[in-house]
Amino acid sequence: MIPGFSGFEGKRLRRRAWEAVLSILLSRAVRIGEQFILVPCFLSAWGIETYGEWLTVTAVVAFVSFTNVGLAAASASDIVMSMGAGNRQRAEESFSNCVIMLLGIGAVVLVVLTGIFLGVNISAVAGFESIRNPQAVTIVACVAASLILGFFNGPLGAIIGASVGVSAVNLILALAKTLEIATIVSGLLLFKIEPATAAIISLIWACVVAVSQIGVIRHVAPSFRLRPSRIKFDSLLTMVRPSLSYFLLFLSTNIVGIEIPRLIIFSTLGPAAVAIFSVTLTYSRTVRSLAGIVTSAMQVELGRLFGSGDIQRFRSLVVRLCRVTIWSAVSLGLLLLAGAALLIPLWTNGRIAVEWPLLSLLILGASLGSLADAITLSLTSINRVGRVAIASLGGVVIGLALGGLLTRYIGTPAIAAGLLVPELAVVLLGRIEIAKSAGASITFAGIMRWPGDLLRVEYAAAMRFLSGKSEPGA
Repeated sequence: MIPGFSGFEGKRLRRRAWEAVLSILLSRAVRIGEQFILVPCFLSAWGIETYGEWLTVTAVVAFVSFTNVGLAAASASDIVMSMGAGNRQRAEESFSNCVIMLLGIGAVVLVVLTGIFLGVNISAVAGFESIRNPQAVTIVACVAASLILGFFNGPLGAIIGASVGVSAVNLILALAKTLEIATIVSGLLLFKIEPATAAIISLIWACVVAVSQIGVIRHVAPSFRLRPSRIKFDSLLTMVRPSLSYFLLFLSTNIVGIEIPRLIIFSTLGPAAVAIFSVTLTYSRTVRSLAGIVTSAMQVELGRLFGSGDIQRFRSLVVRLCRVTIWSAVSLGLLLLAGAALLIPLWTNGRIAVEWPLLSLLILGASLGSLADAITLSLTSINRVGRVAIASLGGVVIGLALGGLLTRYIGTPAIAAGLLVPELAVVLLGRIEIAKSAGASITFAGIMRWPGDLLRVEYAAAMRFLSGKSEPGA
């Protein structure tokens, strides 16, 4: 994955890349398995009414994730760059400031949310018949606490990733999630556990993840500490801008870009059109999910290179990642298009047919979005994503406004076409931002060139490994 990086460091980088990619594949497989395994178990043990009430309560608590406001992600990138530069003091400052802020935010949110559910009989207000208010309060408190503990995965994982690579972090998360699923399924099948008990189990495993990461840090970075003396208000202020940038990016891609299109389609074309659009969008986003694995795996390495001042290698790695990502996305998109006539009806039990104009536009958007993700993650790794976040939010608002006007006349393809606008904006502006950071221009010709040379090098390295002659990067 990292051809062109000669010498011992290049080999180490390739090894970490392979480990990170494999660990991310495992982690995503576990996440996908979670949906396929838990949903039928919940329905079988609780019934559709109780399961629906469980989803409603947890959906309300999910808004706790907004209280992070991007602080964990911004601090994680700063920690990686600081450790890459050998500036342990700066890394400890970022970590200490982040932890104190997250503890304060988490405590306030947990107390307020639990107090609201204690003071107001939410079960009665919502018309719940299975989940009573005491159980609802327990679910809210446990799920909120689990989400808050998840905030700390960013800075804790950054320390581990900067020290030994992200594979260790991904393995901890995947193993803990697997054991959490196994515990909940066992409880449902053997003891018919209640929703509150399932929430408690999830909280216990969230604690295990946090403790495990702290234990790994004590091993790989024994001198790294949470030091109150490192807490500095000035240092915290420097995190405000990147934190807000991450928040805007999250708002653009996960809220406005996903939920608003459904509302527009529902108001103009009805619920059936929403179902068709959502299924087709989910199918097409497989391209984005798979094509972005390599870039996600290399995000920490990008921060390490930039933080250490190795700008030339940083730029070279960004170009290579963009090349691999876009061509992987194009290849996957063509495969999904070719198999859509068979796969979509099979997946939906024949209830939803393929709408070719909609699917073609969404796969085009997913391919372009994969390149946008590669550029965005590259900028995220160095905390310079502010302008791109604004461009993404502005682009999605403009695109959906134009698409919404045309939806009544040409249907859901208008929304799919509108969603191309933010991806184009991110790609165009992101290339400029990377060029500024790397001190040299990055051409589309370089990004779009077929990565045959990269694939040949990695294929040769994999064959050597399989034949037992050497390990990847050894």
